[in-house]
Amino acid sequence: DRGWQFAPGFHYSRTLVGGNSLPSQLITGDWRIAPLRQIELTGAFFTGRNAGPIGGLRQGIVQTSPGQYRAVATTGGWTQLMLRPFDRLRFHLIAGEQDDRRSDLNAGNINRNFSWAVNGMYQLGPNVVVGLEAQQIRTTYVQSAPPTRVANRYDLALAYIF
Repeated sequence: DRGWQFAPGFHYSRTLVGGNSLPSQLITGDWRIAPLRQIELTGAFFTGRNAGPIGGLRQGIVQTSPGQYRAVATTGGWTQLMLRPFDRLRFHLIAGEQDDRRSDLNAGNINRNFSWAVNGMYQLGPNVVVGLEAQQIRTTYVQSAPPTRVANRYDLALAYIF
């Protein structure tokens, strides 16, 4: 329940599009820090180019002209703070972002996604959990009006643990 961990990583692959072979190269890291049983900080980060193959924003590559493409440079990550006042109740504060290099993008592409959320989960019984969450996602587009769009989400969940 207590301690810390850090894991570096990397990703390399090639994306074939329109007769071009473009690299996907990322350096990653993730961590877990738990100074007490009731507090835990987890997260991950990445930097590189063409994050699309591992689940990044949709434009890991962009078309620069007919038949010509380029890999998009990107940086991002997320972190989550978990607070457990007692065994059956947990609160989470979460934030994450992916920020693609604006100069690599075309008009209408997503430049930046930033999201934050707060949730609470209560374990009603050994196998039943109820949760409530509020989240905001802020998406910024290149040469778009309005440049930033905001989406709010509110979720209620009931889960059975097998």
